[in-house]
Amino acid sequence: MVITTPTTNIVTVSTTTNVVTVTIAAATTMMDVINKCFSRKTVEEILSSLDMEATSNADKWISTTIQTLKKASPTRKQKKERVSSLNFTKFYSSWHLDWEVLHRRGYSKTAMASPTEEGHDHQILVQRKSCARLLTLNRPKQLNALSFYMVSRLLEIFTEDEGNSDIKLVFMKGNGRAFCAGGDVASVAHDGIRGNWRFGAKFFHTEYKLNYLMATYSKPQVSILNGIVMGGGAGASIHGRFRVVTENTVFAMPETALGLFPDVGASYFLSRLDGFFGEYVGLTGARLDGAEMLACGLASHFVPSSKLSLLEESLCKVETSDPTAVSAIIDKYSEQPFLKEDSVYHRMDVINKCFSRKTVEEILSSLDMEATSNADKWISTTIQTLKKASPTSLKIFLRLIREGRLLGIGQCLICEYRIVCHILRGHYSKDFFEGCRAILIDKDRNPKWKPSKLEQVSDSDVDSYFSKVEDDGWEDLELPKRFDNLPTYAISKL
Repeated sequence: MVITTPTTNIVTVSTTTNVVTVTIAAATTMMDVINKCFSRKTVEEILSSLDMEATSNADKWISTTIQTLKKASPTRKQKKERVSSLNFTKFYSSWHLDWEVLHRRGYSKTAMASPTEEGHDHQILVQRKSCARLLTLNRPKQLNALSFYMVSRLLEIFTEDEGNSDIKLVFMKGNGRAFCAGGDVASVAHDGIRGNWRFGAKFFHTEYKLNYLMATYSKPQVSILNGIVMGGGAGASIHGRFRVVTENTVFAMPETALGLFPDVGASYFLSRLDGFFGEYVGLTGARLDGAEMLACGLASHFVPSSKLSLLEESLCKVETSDPTAVSAIIDKYSEQPFLKEDSVYHRMDVINKCFSRKTVEEILSSLDMEATSNADKWISTTIQTLKKASPTSLKIFLRLIREGRLLGIGQCLICEYRIVCHILRGHYSKDFFEGCRAILIDKDRNPKWKPSKLEQVSDSDVDSYFSKVEDDGWEDLELPKRFDNLPTYAISKL
């Protein structure tokens, strides 16, 4: 039962023996967390989800809620019971809240009650200016990390706008100091640990469909990468026609340090970089700045951040989807940046020499050999980075990027989906969950990989990740046929 006291804005939630009291202000500002955590099946899972959230969110409300539940709930020694009354839909549909108060805080009754919308519409700001669609990723405190709602909503918007002749281009940016720092892997890991790996699979299934649509989009996508761009953030931008970087841009694909692998189509776009630079970036998780992204081809333009508002204003006046016309406008604000003296791009000779080797072991051996005759600190740092990463992840990605050179974007994403599903199931290795523990939860940065050595990961072990998942109801990623009315640069990716 839920009791609301309008004069004090207090909500009291009663579930048989437990009573939790929170203010409406606290509840509404933390709706993202409430929906994510209180939709769990049991009180134990709700607490576990809140504990996970507390590791990446310092909001005092979370710790207060945890303590309140622990004081009210039965001991963990007692028999676990399903908390059906805390089921998301029933929980919120039973609220008799002062909706006038909630409306003033920006929440609608529909958003509060829907288990799919989860009141997350503020996570993406959607605007229309003349013939341009403006999309702003709007989770600045989380560095605009992609939630399931966000990838679902982006897929919906891109699909609708492609069929809308009034929309000529899509303009994307991020609010705050990041474009997007990746996907919300902590939530995916939490579900996987509890055996709900299909929830994570659904996230990646939707995200990869979005990546595919962006890569083959019939209209120009202009992404402003003025800040951090990592993992899923790369997937939401690099596939587009125009990728604008600035002096503030920081790019990385750091998944091998987390027990994952560079995905979101990275096996396609990293394998297309000059030489073996893609192997280096994907295996080491190296950070690149805007100038380096432009030099290697990950970016199409470099525009100083001081000119971004003028660029946005000009692009919003575009009345054509002609990429040549759009490029000409961006060119007006573009500059040719200088690579820093210690830029990794000055080391392409060593990178091509070492990262062209057939196996990860041979890459490390080649770097060790290089270190004996070259005192460059970058070499020893690269060696140490590789040795700290998950051996399984390293071998998976090396094979993936080598195969990706010969595949279209769709085939790359289908292959990546198989691999990520195997990882989420944890049947062959639980490195992903161990990486999340070490990096995101305990933060000791000392993951215990299993297997712990490269030589313990056989070719047949790697083969397993590229096979279809033998699980009832599982299916390969299915992507639509996209050949009609596509520009040449999109067709070339197929």
